[in-house]
Amino acid sequence: MRRRVGALLRDRRAVEVSISGRNHLNKVSLSLVFVLWGLIFLFSLWFIRGDGCQEGSVLLPDGASNSNESTLESNKDSDVLYEPSKGETDCTSHLNDSCSIDATSHDVLYEPSKGETDCTSRLNDSCSIDATSQASDNEMLSSEESSSHVLAATGLPEAESSSTGVKSESKPLKVDISSDTVLLGLEEFKSRVFTSRTKDETGQAGNTIHRVEPGGAEYNYASASKGAKVLAFNKEAKGASNILGKDKDKYLRNPCSAEEKFVVIELSEETLVVTIEIANFEHHSSNLKEFELHGSLVYPTDVWFKLGNFTAPNAKHAHRFVLKDPKWVRYLKLNLLTHYGSEFYCTLSTVEVYGMDAVEMMLEDLISAQHKPSISDEATIDKRVTPSQPGPNDVGQQHRRESQSLANEESDDDDVVLELSKSNIPDPVEESHHQQPGRMPGDTVLKILTQKVRSLDRSLSVLERYLEDSTSKYGNIFKEFDKDIGNNGLLIEKTREDIRNILKVQDSTDKDLHDLISWKSTVSLQLDGLQRHNAILRSEIERVQKNQTFLENKGIVVFVVCIIFSWFAILRLFLHIVVRVLCKLDLEIPWTTGLDKVFSSFAPHLLDPAALDLKGHSFSSPIEGSQTTVPENKEHKGKDATPGISRVERYSKLEKIEEKLGRARAAIREAGRVRNLTSVHDDPDYVPRGPIYRNPNAFHRSYLEMERLLKIYIYKEGEPPMFHEGPCKSIYSTEGRFIHEMEKGNSYTTNDPDQALLYFLPFSVVNLVQYLYEPNSHDVNAIGVAVQDYIDVISNKHSFWNRSLGADHFMLSCHDWGPRTTSYVPYLFNNSIRVLCNANVSEGFHPSKDASFPEIHLRTGEIDGLLGGLSPSRRPILAFFAGRLHGHIRYLLLQKWKEKDDDVVVYDELPSGVSYESMLKKSRFCLCPSGYEVASPRVVEAIYAECVPVLISESYVPPFSDVLNWNSFGVQIEVKDIGNIKEILRGISQSQYLRMQRRVKQVQRHFVINGTPKRYDAFHMILHSIWLRRLNVHIQD
Repeated sequence: MRRRVGALLRDRRAVEVSISGRNHLNKVSLSLVFVLWGLIFLFSLWFIRGDGCQEGSVLLPDGASNSNESTLESNKDSDVLYEPSKGETDCTSHLNDSCSIDATSHDVLYEPSKGETDCTSRLNDSCSIDATSQASDNEMLSSEESSSHVLAATGLPEAESSSTGVKSESKPLKVDISSDTVLLGLEEFKSRVFTSRTKDETGQAGNTIHRVEPGGAEYNYASASKGAKVLAFNKEAKGASNILGKDKDKYLRNPCSAEEKFVVIELSEETLVVTIEIANFEHHSSNLKEFELHGSLVYPTDVWFKLGNFTAPNAKHAHRFVLKDPKWVRYLKLNLLTHYGSEFYCTLSTVEVYGMDAVEMMLEDLISAQHKPSISDEATIDKRVTPSQPGPNDVGQQHRRESQSLANEESDDDDVVLELSKSNIPDPVEESHHQQPGRMPGDTVLKILTQKVRSLDRSLSVLERYLEDSTSKYGNIFKEFDKDIGNNGLLIEKTREDIRNILKVQDSTDKDLHDLISWKSTVSLQLDGLQRHNAILRSEIERVQKNQTFLENKGIVVFVVCIIFSWFAILRLFLHIVVRVLCKLDLEIPWTTGLDKVFSSFAPHLLDPAALDLKGHSFSSPIEGSQTTVPENKEHKGKDATPGISRVERYSKLEKIEEKLGRARAAIREAGRVRNLTSVHDDPDYVPRGPIYRNPNAFHRSYLEMERLLKIYIYKEGEPPMFHEGPCKSIYSTEGRFIHEMEKGNSYTTNDPDQALLYFLPFSVVNLVQYLYEPNSHDVNAIGVAVQDYIDVISNKHSFWNRSLGADHFMLSCHDWGPRTTSYVPYLFNNSIRVLCNANVSEGFHPSKDASFPEIHLRTGEIDGLLGGLSPSRRPILAFFAGRLHGHIRYLLLQKWKEKDDDVVVYDELPSGVSYESMLKKSRFCLCPSGYEVASPRVVEAIYAECVPVLISESYVPPFSDVLNWNSFGVQIEVKDIGNIKEILRGISQSQYLRMQRRVKQVQRHFVINGTPKRYDAFHMILHSIWLRRLNVHIQD
């Protein structure tokens, strides 16, 4: 085999050298060839529609021929078809079929002479190959059309033969060319070619025979003697290589109970597998019933293509199975699926594979092409019958015959066989076919290939001469085309220049418009700033005017009061002098006691007990809250005794506290009258401003009063961890952090309960649930009883709870059972200040008494990496939510939007590799639906990521809503509008969204939890909410 391949390569190099040695002047560039073919087709159509295309028919007599090229030039514009002589029939018909593409460019078919028969057949081969390569390489529509259309007037005669086999006389051929003949379309021609090719391949596949050995026996590619071997098998199998041998006493043995039984066989060479034969000759074993066959060209491999499923009969002899779709494989995998009987072992004696290899397949194709029915020269002339008047049906049949002929010419094997039939050399295929049933010798195949190369070489020379004539013929036409192309290029360049000028003008206009818009925005911002400053200045002037008027009125009042008190002092001094004088004279004045009462009620600080010598009287001391009593003189007990001056009631500590709170209320109420967007109070850290506050000035004044007056006493009763401790790294971290900061001590806590404005009950509902609740019991009575006992201890040990019935006490809980826990103590539920995350009005939350604070999920206990997000222009997602099913609101949200929209992105579980924080920071709006409880940590997570929060809840009071205006930096959507989320959010303009996003960044400071609390952070905002509730309560002793 190697010697034959080496000889073939040497002959091929010799042919290439001979071709390369030809005259280089005859070479034409490939691109020029393609352009020429296109132009030939176009101009042929123009000639057909011109004067040169006349309807008519010409009769050619028998034996008429033209033997030189001048005849071709003289008849190139005529409508004549050549009728070949008897000796030239085969070659000429071959020319008509193969070069029908060239015929479309002319209305004349070339008429070769007898001496040019061999050359003409070579030209036919070359034309067919050149047309095919031309269409595939350039993919030009003109060349495809030129290669797919054939002349409608090329009518081949129908053949009729007599039963005696005597040659029939050829009749004159009359050709009628019609200018309106409908030619075959490109798609129709291709479909017919593919149909004929498919039929040929199907016929060949159906007639495929097995390779046989020189002795006539079928060649077994799975025989160990041919080089086949077993590569793999299941671990329970024994004797797997025996199936490749001929010894019937040896076999492959498998326990029938093995789950996976298989064997992988490497064939002796790459084979087109047609038939497989298996056999089991062992009598005391189970026969194979069902098996599966797979194949592959490489091994090892993970992909086996299936060859078929087969069922073998239950018999002890060989069984053959023919593959419906033979395929080329080198490795076979036999999966043994089921078996007959109930024996312990399942055996397999032999496996044989029959088919063909590549060389056998090529020789079979050559032999089948050799035995195809062909028309010889003399038989063609005898059998051809030319109708005198061909009709449209004859023309259509002629088109089909030409298309079929061109499709058959695509096979190189037919050309080889026809060429060999015309040569004088003996037919090697026929000889080898009769020589032996085995393989054809390699020298014969080499001769066939050499003959084919020579045929292609001769055909190429004819094609080169034809291209030279075409080049000279259309040279002038190309010059005109070049001239037109040049003119068109000038027009195109001028058009491009005009377009560039227009683009420059457009750019200049856009720049001017952009400058105008930027100037307009700048002026608008300046005017807005001036308007704001004007409003602030006007409010300041009004405040100064009010203060000035107040000071003027105050000065007048003070002056009048001073005059009145001066007169009272003078009058009282005068009366005292008179009384002392009269006392020395022992005169009795009964109306003195009434006067003393009046003076003591108006001006008790003017009484000087050291200067008076009153006996039996009590008086008020200048030191507020103290009382001094002078003992009564018994000598004047009679009528000389004077009734005592009435006592002034002293202030208790609670009354002092209430007095301070009263002044704070008045100051806050006065600050609330200023409706500015910015506080008028100075603050080194932060001055509230903007529409995120309901009243920035009132909030700032209230916050400053809280820092000045608020004192909280924490009860010491209770043991950790259910008291004085809480979680700091969970969804309830806000509760634990607040208890921790209060227990740590700060400027708001005091150890003197008499100085406290508020009293903190430091129990943690989260820890009570953790240590007292039995999981899945749904019984919370133990938690309620623990809180009730704690309040009983506080009320019995301290008087402050009973004094106010819990009105100045507060508790804090972020657990959703917090409201339910307080219901076990009615005073705690109805009177105390409850600071809750689950601020649900439908569950008894009172906004005027109870405070709402945010639920913050701190997984690590810190907020590092949670703050900040992308700019608004880099947020491609309109709205985002991710969370599991938790309550009916989330059920409606997931049902409507889960993975159904690219703008509203909703997940119940994030896909793998997607970060929750990154999705928040890439979203414009963040959906915050309520779960089983109304509060959700997603509100604060959205604010941390600078994403506008969208609250979807029922009966929920947002945190710090008594101070913050949530509509200025968030969106609230009712549950019934869940289906309209996209339309509602799309309705928010870009400018409005940018304002809301800036306000989210501003309000972020009020939700931040710091390791050490800072002013205006979440810890201080919770204290401020409690402070406001305390201002609403007035407690009497």
